[in-house]
Amino acid sequence: MGKEITSKMLPDNVKVFFRGGKEIACWANGAGGRVTKKGKKITGQVAQYDAKGALICVEKYVNNVRQGSEFVYYPSGEVMKSKHYKNGREHGKFIWFSENGVVEKTEIYSSGKLIKTVIHETSAEKIPSGPETSHDSENYSSIDGWLILVGIGLVIGIFIILKEFDLSAAFLSYKNYVACVFLLLMIYMNILFFNRSKRFPATYIILQLSLLILIGLTAMLVNPDGTDKTVTPFDAFKQLLVCSIWVPYFIYSKRVKATFTVTPLKTDWAKRVVIIAGTLLTVVNLIYWVAKHKTG
Repeated sequence: MGKEITSKMLPDNVKVFFRGGKEIACWANGAGGRVTKKGKKITGQVAQYDAKGALICVEKYVNNVRQGSEFVYYPSGEVMKSKHYKNGREHGKFIWFSENGVVEKTEIYSSGKLIKTVIHETSAEKIPSGPETSHDSENYSSIDGWLILVGIGLVIGIFIILKEFDLSAAFLSYKNYVACVFLLLMIYMNILFFNRSKRFPATYIILQLSLLILIGLTAMLVNPDGTDKTVTPFDAFKQLLVCSIWVPYFIYSKRVKATFTVTPLKTDWAKRVVIIAGTLLTVVNLIYWVAKHKTG
């Protein structure tokens, strides 16, 4: 029988693994949440203790990847929470206990995504064996309620922007360039929304307020004589109404706070794609216009 594998957390979020008191691996969290893993691959049950020798948690790994059940303990030795991982991602039930063993909260994950959160009433209830019963508080962690309208609006927004492309003009015309930028932005917003990214609420609020300023300025500054004006004060009023409804909702809603909980690292790829595509589009557009004016 092999010696027990233990782990210890060091400053700067560095995790060191030992077998029989000898260091065998070291993991360090770097910029952007990336983990640098050095040493032997960890397979088996790993126990972590505090400075006084009290058990903090027990976790399982297979070739450096979290697998199976994990338990975190109170200083008293009672279970604080139980987790389950599949291929390194949260999967199944995460259960929080009070120090006297009462279930306080249950979260259900599927391949790293939070599907449902249930806050349990204080009772003698132990680990739930089936679906949550009616005495549990309302579930706010799914895209539901008023958020359905937001999702529908984001999807429809893509098709509205596609209609703005002027097929009779050059692809790199100003109108088509602006449509491309807004299309990239709308696709990014959809990715954040349907992945329930933590970044979505703040990004959505900034977008709506920016549109309010842009539409308001355009309504005032474009075509002051009122001829052939594509943006009117009424358009600004409609955007003001949108902001007055959705900005407070995204700031104060319990559902918003419980729904958009996924770490931004899962959607960082989309941000990079949008930034790169937008930058390339802008550069190509500038080159096109410089060349056009030189030849003109």
